[in-house]
Amino acid sequence: MTAVRVLLVEDDLVTSTLIRHRLQRDGLGVSLFANGEDAFRWAEASTFDLAILDVKVPGMDGFETCRALKSGVAADVPVIFMTGLEDTEHIVQGLDSGGIDY
Repeated sequence: MTAVRVLLVEDDLVTSTLIRHRLQRDGLGVSLFANGEDAFRWAEASTFDLAILDVKVPGMDGFETCRALKSGVAADVPVIFMTGLEDTEHIVQGLDSGGIDY
């Protein structure tokens, strides 16, 4: 059986380490990137089952990364936003960009 593959975009080392460890402990494969550009380049040549995106990352932010993924390379892959930005405007922006949860 192939492990579920997760694309994780998080630039904070402590947060990304904790999340990656938890997902791997639960048997998921994790590909971790600190910015959207690197994650998108990887996604163009890879397959994955879920994307978890921080919004505030260097360069291409989480919203832009989601739109890029949804524009073709991962149109059917669910995207979840994980961020401290919890106001209504950001939640709407995340869902409008293609996320299934925020």
